[in-house]
Amino acid sequence: NADRLTFLPHRGLEQVIEAVPPAHAAFVESFADTFRFGDYLMVHAGLRPGVPLHSQTQEDLHWIREPFLGDTRDHGFVVVHGHTIVE
Repeated sequence: NADRLTFLPHRGLEQVIEAVPPAHAAFVESFADTFRFGDYLMVHAGLRPGVPLHSQTQEDLHWIREPFLGDTRDHGFVVVHGHTIVE
């Protein structure tokens, strides 16, 4: 129950995970790592350049920055990503 939750810094992430209802966690865990819509690919962080979409690792899809951000090649679709602010 969130109103009874007292944050304990030494337990941090563990405490947050325990507070999330199992049904909510299952819902989030059911999300795909990518979503393609026409010429657009939605992904959290980006892609490993030169690696086909079906061979991308979950680690790269979730966390990559470079070399993705500096890569100018055409991936065959527009990559819509978050994770890194650029001006």
